[in-house]
Amino acid sequence: EEAPAAEEAPVEEEAPITEEAPAVEEAPVEEEAIVAEEPAAQGKLVVEDEAEITLVEDEETVQVEAMMSAVDSGECGEYVTWSLSSEGVLTISGFGDMWDYSSSPVPWDSRLKMIRTVEIGSGVTSIGFGSFGSCTALTSVSIPNTVSSIGCYAFSGCTALTAMTIPSGVTYIDYNAFSNCTALRSISLPSGLTSIGDSAFENCSKLSSITIPDTVTTLGEHSFDGCSALSSAVLSSELTEIGVSTFAYCTSLTSISIPGNVSEIGERAFYGCTALADLTIGNGVSFIDSEAFRGCSTLKTIALPDSMVDVGSSAFYGCSKLTTVTMGNNVLGIGDSAFEDCTALTNITLSNQISEISESMFYNCKALKSITIPTGVTSIAHYAFYGCTALAGAVIPEGVTFIGWSAFEGCSALKTLSIPATAATIEEYAFQNCAALSSVILPQGVGTVGGSCFCGCSSLTEISVPASVTSFDSGAFDWYPDSGYLDIYYAGSQKDWETITGVDYWSDNDSIVIYYNTTEAPKTTITVQPTDVTTTDGKTGTFKVTATGARLSYQWQWRSGSSGTWTDVGTAAAKTASLPVTGKVSRNGLQYRCVVTGRNGTKYSSVATLKIKPAITAQPTSVTTTVGSTATFKVTATGANLSYQWQYKSGDTWK
Repeated sequence: EEAPAAEEAPVEEEAPITEEAPAVEEAPVEEEAIVAEEPAAQGKLVVEDEAEITLVEDEETVQVEAMMSAVDSGECGEYVTWSLSSEGVLTISGFGDMWDYSSSPVPWDSRLKMIRTVEIGSGVTSIGFGSFGSCTALTSVSIPNTVSSIGCYAFSGCTALTAMTIPSGVTYIDYNAFSNCTALRSISLPSGLTSIGDSAFENCSKLSSITIPDTVTTLGEHSFDGCSALSSAVLSSELTEIGVSTFAYCTSLTSISIPGNVSEIGERAFYGCTALADLTIGNGVSFIDSEAFRGCSTLKTIALPDSMVDVGSSAFYGCSKLTTVTMGNNVLGIGDSAFEDCTALTNITLSNQISEISESMFYNCKALKSITIPTGVTSIAHYAFYGCTALAGAVIPEGVTFIGWSAFEGCSALKTLSIPATAATIEEYAFQNCAALSSVILPQGVGTVGGSCFCGCSSLTEISVPASVTSFDSGAFDWYPDSGYLDIYYAGSQKDWETITGVDYWSDNDSIVIYYNTTEAPKTTITVQPTDVTTTDGKTGTFKVTATGARLSYQWQWRSGSSGTWTDVGTAAAKTASLPVTGKVSRNGLQYRCVVTGRNGTKYSSVATLKIKPAITAQPTSVTTTVGSTATFKVTATGANLSYQWQYKSGDTWK
């Protein structure tokens, strides 16, 4: 008689009703939702808000109450279960660790987009790999103090999650735990946290500030990479290492203080932090890895502590507002391109311990006007000072044996250059296009001068070449000087000169003068002094001087008397070795001298005097008169301070 009632029951509607109806009464209702093992010791297992499974002491009968709101449920740990409600609340209950889902999808994978809230019950001790990743509608998470670790990708890609509080029990946040949580604006880290894994908060692009508790000793690689809104970061005082790209592309970060317990700042650690203006590196940091601060275009000053030993390649590449760098004397090495494109750099103090100016170290540092190269440096590598257009002088210390390709190329303001005797090799293009360089002294010891080494040095007019040079590579001095001439002072003989490879170009060039057996320009010497010139009014007298030296120039001067002021003669001839002067009575007694200037000194000639002698311009003529009448003889003369005395003679004697 009870069989018809069984047919009307809604239980298992899809199953066909047979004559074995009693079996229906014996079948468990909602079998997946009432599995209970060890959690029976707790008295109840929470599956949904206000829904509970009451466990009877004999563990044989289960009463189900308020289960109708559960969409799905199951196990997610050995002693951990889950339940998802129709309202999008995912509840994790039980005790112990959640399972990792590194190689299989989470049980709620098909319902990720409906999860809005995650509530983890007390007793759960870890959040497994990938547990809630890509829950794009998730806005709220509740984690109990019993959880000690948050696994890899646990909340990765939860793009609606805006805030997160990590409870005090958590000691470890694994890699990518919160990566790509692009709406996350704030997160509170507990004081017991010791380690933050790689990429833990990578690309949390709305995160504005972070305070890392002093219990944290390790920041993993990329842990805050791409947090473009992060403007404030307070680091743990116990931090020992900042990993690769830890704060890369944190484009809003304005200041950072790195504690002294940190020994190493990792590769690209602050790469592209374009707003970083204030940097403090604690005494204790010994190594800055490559590109650590590359592209920090707002950074203005850097003070490297005494503990610093090594600065990696491109460490400060492209810090375009950087003006000043100081460092202690314990720095042993600075990598390639360390300060490349620091276009505002004007002052840098280098450690006395470095042995090399590395490749492209100061490439395109356009504002660098001067630099002291430490005495321990033995090599200036390729492109070391390429394009330093404000660099006016370079003193290369004794001990440098190698000057690399294009080491000073394009240093257009470079006027003075000192190359040491130890520099055996000067590579190609080393000083190309140093347009202001006027003089070069190659020291004894240099053997080879590379191709185009001084090409484009348009102001270069003199070079001193030692006898040790054996070869000038093609185009070493292939240039077009503005002056139109070049003097070469060669320490050897003409015969020795002709044995040097590559000098044919110079020997056949009319604008080049070669001086042999000397390493400097001949001294300026006056060999014939000017003498007094005597002339008459209207006639021309000429002062002359003879001198020897290199590239001599002349300037004649005059003065009135021995106490007068010397004044340059303004005629074109006054700039030659001979000065023609037209005799005038007014010029009688004027004094003249010549100033002779050569490459090696200036000489003043002795003083010579212009003398205007008297001249009779109209002679007296015979006078005829009568007895008793007066006869007058007349004479006309020119000259200074003339006096007259008429004479007569009777016979052969003038009286």
